[in-house]
Amino acid sequence: MSFLIQCRYRTGAAEERFSIRAKHLEHMIAALPTTVAGGALLDQRGSAIGMFVVLEAEDRASAEGFISGEPYNAAGLFETVEIYGLKLMTPEPEPNFLEAELVRQRHADRKAKGDGDFVTE
Repeated sequence: MSFLIQCRYRTGAAEERFSIRAKHLEHMIAALPTTVAGGALLDQRGSAIGMFVVLEAEDRASAEGFISGEPYNAAGLFETVEIYGLKLMTPEPEPNFLEAELVRQRHADRKAKGDGDFVTE
C-alpha cells in the first residue's frame, strides 16, 4: 500500500536540519527501495517548510515506523507529521491504467444517469 507522509518543520527547524542532514540522507538512501517520491515542501519564496515522502509499506504501522526512525523527526524538527493512505494514479501502476479508469468512470456516470444502452469507449 502507498502512503503519503507530510512533515512540517517547527519554527527554526529548517535551519537546524543542516547539522543532521547527512543522517537524514543516509536514512532516505536506505529507504530507496520503498520510496516512490520524496522531497522538500517549499513556501511561496522557495524556502523549505517541511518534507514529504511517498512510501510503499505493508501497512500504516510500517509507515509510522519509517517516519519514527527518520533523523529529522527523531531530533524533534517537525511540528506536525501526517500520514495518509494513498491511491497512486501516476506514474501509472500498469499500462493504460488511467484510460481504464476513465472508461469505468464514464460507465458509472452513464449508469447513474439511467443510460442503460451505451457503448464503452
